[in-house]
Amino acid sequence: MAGLDRAAFRAARKRKRLSQQKLADILGVEQPAVQQWETGKSSPRTLDGLRQLCDVLGVSADVLLGREKFPSARFLADVIREAGTTDADELAGILHKRLLEMIGG
Repeated sequence: MAGLDRAAFRAARKRKRLSQQKLADILGVEQPAVQQWETGKSSPRTLDGLRQLCDVLGVSADVLLGREKFPSARFLADVIREAGTTDADELAGILHKRLLEMIGG
């Protein structure tokens, strides 16, 4: 299976505010497996594993494989829906904050 895009994987995990351990618990794998995915040393072993990872992180396989740029339209729609406001300035601030959280800034 093709390797995961490390930055996209990390960003998707952070967007969901999941630690590596919490993601591992949800997926039923050991934390070192998630760490290896995030560092590019390995990937989920099966297509079903990749599918489950995509479902938990709320992104497509194309995002996790680096074929579609992140943040995706789905990410933006989620942030807007979660924000609960239609004020453009407020949305911009929320989006800026969420993007900074994703990249560790």
